[in-house]
Amino acid sequence: EPYRYFRYETKEATAADIAKVSPDGKRIGGERMQWEGPVHIYHTLKRIVIYVGSNPKVLKTIEEVFGTQVAGD
Repeated sequence: EPYRYFRYETKEATAADIAKVSPDGKRIGGERMQWEGPVHIYHTLKRIVIYVGSNPKVLKTIEEVFGTQVAGD
């Protein structure tokens, strides 16, 4: 299942981008996103991960690294 990984130079840049995400993950920067399944968005320090899917093993692995999702289904 697809995921997108973004790495940033600073924590501030990460925080600025994560602030653009709606709580349900359906809008980013005001634009409506057309996900192909349930979306889960995580971030920590200088990284953001967007996972589209519902595989429990994948979710568990991401959560072990990034903690609880910050937006999404």
